[in-house]
Amino acid sequence: MRERLGRWRVAMLLALTSTLTLAAFGNTLRAGFVYDDVWTIAHNEHLDSPLGSLLLASWRGEAKRLRIPDATRPAMVASTWIDRRLFGVHLWGYHAHSLGLHAITSTFAGLAVFAFTRRLRLAALAAVLFTTAPLHAEVVAAVSNREDLIAALGVLGALTLLFWPPQRDATGTASRGCTAGAVGLAASFWLIGLAAKESAIVLVPLAAAAWNCHRRRRRLIGEREPMLLALLSVGMIWANWRAGLRFGADDIPTVYGMGIAERLGRAARYEVWA
Repeated sequence: MRERLGRWRVAMLLALTSTLTLAAFGNTLRAGFVYDDVWTIAHNEHLDSPLGSLLLASWRGEAKRLRIPDATRPAMVASTWIDRRLFGVHLWGYHAHSLGLHAITSTFAGLAVFAFTRRLRLAALAAVLFTTAPLHAEVVAAVSNREDLIAALGVLGALTLLFWPPQRDATGTASRGCTAGAVGLAASFWLIGLAAKESAIVLVPLAAAAWNCHRRRRRLIGEREPMLLALLSVGMIWANWRAGLRFGADDIPTVYGMGIAERLGRAARYEVWA
């Protein structure tokens, strides 16, 4: 039996993830800055500049020369710039922002599962597991790691809209295609996710894998063609921008070259620790 997800159930899901977020990570409201928060936020004098100038510097590839932290992640810069304006030196506000973002992202994890399975209980379980996963402690506690939350929200939001069940009219006939609003929203989700962290590119293999397992995959492409074209355009724009920044303007640290054996060993060690 296929189930429906009304607005009140979405609200209940958000209330559930918000409650679990506070229960699991609420103690971060009393925390200070940790890890890279000190140099990317606390001592980042660029956050006192106009937001437009920061985003323009990032777009033009000048952010690294100006020593702006997160030079190639403008969505993260905008996020912390807003925090500086709203909360100043009150650190609880920065952490409250991260907590709220985690609750919303966890809600979209449940919505994405519902979009694919049409199962309410499975969607709720996915939201609960995503909310309380100990692996997410770092991205919630460290404000500088909020970029992972924004990227995840971008991916999950786009996936939710891409696989959301088609609306039906009074006769029960499913609508063909998708609305312009849904197309624009899906493209915006992924654009913001990519602008927060490069890992949002994972939308491509995730969407491909989900499509391959979808029971209506033959009709899905035709119904979602405008959305797919919009997402493709976003991906091309971002890839073209990142390619232009790759040489000389990228502030992402890279590790020294290592062999396949060392890579596998380090990956296995990380998974054991996790």
